[in-house]
Parts: sequence; C-alpha cells; structure tokens
Amino acid sequence: METQKQNYLPALDGVRGLAVLMVMIFHYCQANHFFPDHPVLRVISKLSVFGQTGVDLFFVLSGFLITRILLKAKKKPEPFFKNFYARRILRIFPLYYGCLLLIYFIIPALTSGAAIPFIKQVWFWSYLQNIVYTFPVVPFEGPNHFWSLAVEEQFYLVWPFLVYFLGTGWLVGTVGASILVGLAVRSVFIAHDVSVVFFTLCRLDGLVLGSVLALLEAHQGGLQKYRKPFLRGAFILLGLLAVIWPLTTGKGLDILQVVKPLLMAIFYLFCVGYVASLSDKGRIYQWMTGRSLTQIGVISYGLYVFHPLCFDWVLHSPLNQNGAIALVASFALTFGVAIASFNYYESHFLKLKKYFAT
Repeated sequence: METQKQNYLPALDGVRGLAVLMVMIFHYCQANHFFPDHPVLRVISKLSVFGQTGVDLFFVLSGFLITRILLKAKKKPEPFFKNFYARRILRIFPLYYGCLLLIYFIIPALTSGAAIPFIKQVWFWSYLQNIVYTFPVVPFEGPNHFWSLAVEEQFYLVWPFLVYFLGTGWLVGTVGASILVGLAVRSVFIAHDVSVVFFTLCRLDGLVLGSVLALLEAHQGGLQKYRKPFLRGAFILLGLLAVIWPLTTGKGLDILQVVKPLLMAIFYLFCVGYVASLSDKGRIYQWMTGRSLTQIGVISYGLYVFHPLCFDWVLHSPLNQNGAIALVASFALTFGVAIASFNYYESHFLKLKKYFAT
C-alpha cells in the first residue's frame, strides 16, 4: 500500500478531470446544438469543438498509467496477469455493465419503452461496438460514446502481454510500428470512405505514445529532466495546430484525418509528460492538484459514462425551456449521478482491489 502511495501522481487526477470536462462540454455544445445568441458565448461554443480531443488526452493518459503499472508489476513476485486484469475488471466492468443494464432493461421497464433486441445489444456486451460503428453492416443500438471504452479494453487485451514478454527496445519498436499501422489503416479507410474515428488500429496513437512516457520514466529515473522539452514541445505543437485548425476546418481534407490523431497524441504526450514531471509546489502543480479538479478526476469514469443520459433527460424535460437553466441542470445532474455512483456503487468494487495489489 505504501508503494502505491509513492507511485501516485495526484496531478494526473487533475488531467483526467480536464479531459472529462472537455468531452462533456463538447457533447453539450455540439451534439445538443447549443449555440447561444450572445456573441461571446457563441465563440466559446464553437471553440468547444476542441473538446472532442479530450478522448485523445484520455488515451495518452491511459497508455502512460497502464504501462507504468505494468512495468512496476513486472519487477515484483506477485501474479502479473491475474492482478492486472482483476484490478481492471473491478474498476471498469461494474459501472460499464451496470450502465448497460440500466439502458437496455431498467429504463425501458420504468418508462414502458420498447425493449432493444439482444441482437442489437450484443456488440456492447462484448466490447465490439467500435467495430460495428466502423463497419455498420449489422443492426446495433447502444450508448454511442462507449466506442472509446471498447478501444481501451481491446488495447488491454494485448498490451500487458507485450510489456511482460518484450524488452524496452522491442516495446519502442512496437510503438513505432503501431503508429505506422495507424497511419496506413487510416489512409486505406479514407480512400474507401470508411470512418477512421472508432476502429482500434486507427486510434492506437495516443495509447502507445502514452506508454513512451512510462518507458522514459522507468529508464531515466523519472521525467523531471524532460520538463522543459515537454513544455517547449507542447507550445510549438499548439502553435502549429492553431495555424492548421482555422485553415482546414470544414474542408474535409483527407490528409488531416490521417495525421490528426497522431498530432493530437503527440501534443497530449507533451502535456501529460509535463504535468507528470512537476515535482515542486509551483502554481501549475497547485492548480492541477486542487481539490475541485482532482475530485472531478476521481469521478471522471462516472461522468463520462452517464453524461449523455443526463444531458438527454434534461433536454427532453421542461428545464430545457431556458438555455442557461438547461445547461446548469445538465451538468448538476451529471455530477450528482456520478458522485452517487462512485460513493454507493463503484466504491464497493474498488475496495476489493487491495486483494490484487500491484
């Protein structure tokens, strides 16, 4: 338990909190067509499109943290695969499958709504929804945003074995190969008018580049020496993206769809690396470890899982008569549900993780 506390980086809870807020704001402003009449708010709403890259930030952060856990566990005598998968299952499955039960059975029963046929559900129960989103040749119906959870689960099925059996050099080579595969698959998909958003091989960039941070930390004795390079890299790439974005937005350029996931992954690699390298009590560190932001990070999984349901309920209720009230109510309801889920449901499963210490 003491080792786990020493390995804990509280600033990364702040990163997780920012990531989920980005996704929530994007989904509210874009998917729900929230474009207020006030000029300033209209600009903010349009800028919210950047929030969709919160998923890329999640991927980089997951790749870093998971690889970090695996590299440390590899040096210990405890069962490597058993402990890793047991802890992942306890963290992910209860809320994921609980939400599916809610959507497919509980809500229809309470509202007398039509039940969704199992043939349309099965892809979500088996974490294959991102496949049918990419190749929609069979019927399916479920929570659209769960595609990213499928990508992560499929990554977890393979990556622990690579970390365990491969040395550092081979892992770095695997990262490079994964990036090349991603570029190639996205190019082929775009040439054949296939979506590159959901397919696992198209979204490996962030996950594998996040692992590079863990490899650097493990073999360089920490990330502190890279703090300034991370910061410079983030500003340089942010400047590049700031130039590219207004010139390419809405033009549907194929090359942008090919390189965008890689560019965002590199940008967030620099950002996560910089935050993870902060060891002092400076202003940025204090902000990233502030109670509000870190607490959002702690309940981020519930926020991500429940926010479309909560938004949809408010936007189909009398509260939607006023835009400002609907906005506040949507986020308040989401936070309330996520807090309740964490304290009264998820926490019971999380307590069991102590039996599978890594």
